[in-house]
Amino acid sequence: DEIEKMKKQAETFAEEDKKKKEVAELVNSSETLAYTVEKTINDAGDKLDKDTKEKITATVKSLREAINEKNADKMKELQEQLSKEVQEIGSKIYEEAAKANPQPQGEEAQPGQGESARGYPGRAGSSRVLRKQRLKQSRMRTL
Repeated sequence: DEIEKMKKQAETFAEEDKKKKEVAELVNSSETLAYTVEKTINDAGDKLDKDTKEKITATVKSLREAINEKNADKMKELQEQLSKEVQEIGSKIYEEAAKANPQPQGEEAQPGQGESARGYPGRAGSSRVLRKQRLKQSRMRTL
């Protein structure tokens, strides 16, 4: 009888521990997201309009309140919302950068025209040359 009672208590505590662990993980991921978003907004500077900054800052504030309340459902909801908002600002920043530095049509650098396929300027085809040299050296060693 007492063994059964202890088993039930252990199951109950296991569920509570699982919930506590889930909340702790949500708190950690929420804090990380809030910090990252705030840093992104600060780094973006003038690239973001005032309305966008205010909207995201309000969402971060709500997320921090949910963290303090340990409200798991609210944290999940706000994480999703904040992730969407950050994707939007990422797109805006990318678009602004593209407008500021447009690539001329048809004149994009191709690998072999001063840069390698990996984008290292001045090293076009260098890996191919190195392979040929190594092959020659290995053949000479076998002679």
